[in-house]
Amino acid sequence: MTNKNPYSIIIRTTFDDSKITDDEYNFEPGPLSGSEPTYDPNKWNKKEKIKANHNCYAYALNKYAGNRGDKSQPGYFSNFKSLSRNKYTCKEFLKRLKKDSPGLYTRNYNKPCKKNYTKGFLALSLGDDIDYHFYRQDSNNFWSHKPGRTNATNKDANNNIIINPLLANKNYGRLNYSTPCFFFCVNSKLSSLHS
Repeated sequence: MTNKNPYSIIIRTTFDDSKITDDEYNFEPGPLSGSEPTYDPNKWNKKEKIKANHNCYAYALNKYAGNRGDKSQPGYFSNFKSLSRNKYTCKEFLKRLKKDSPGLYTRNYNKPCKKNYTKGFLALSLGDDIDYHFYRQDSNNFWSHKPGRTNATNKDANNNIIINPLLANKNYGRLNYSTPCFFFCVNSKLSSLHS
């Protein structure tokens, strides 16, 4: 008898939309799956402990935990080590995300996720200071994010409502998330984050 990952079939049968294509650069709202979370910034911003211990990763996966010890990092639940500068690649993040969230798959912005899945987006800042940043699509068809230990918001660096994170201003001065990675679909119930 072999030990098989019960999610391996799901991962293998989905297709790879991990490359950003020209048709994704549009200002039309992306289609919804019907499973998107409600945009409720007070849930994430009101309590100081929640605000401090939930970052863009936990927010994008809609993983709210009142007892979280610190901010979650991609791959830590699956025992990956801290990312070094040379590992800050879209490919490395996708590998980590798939381990933390079995069933996660990349998806074109213009295509809806499957039922029970919600859409997220990842971009990287690769300047002097390196960082990653996640966004999520909400049920109101706009996008929101939670930069580190700060407030969850549906506005970009220019204070504009985010219709498509690919086109939103992601330049926060010291951190400029100008390297788009991919859109992805994730089932929050199948995702695990470290505390």
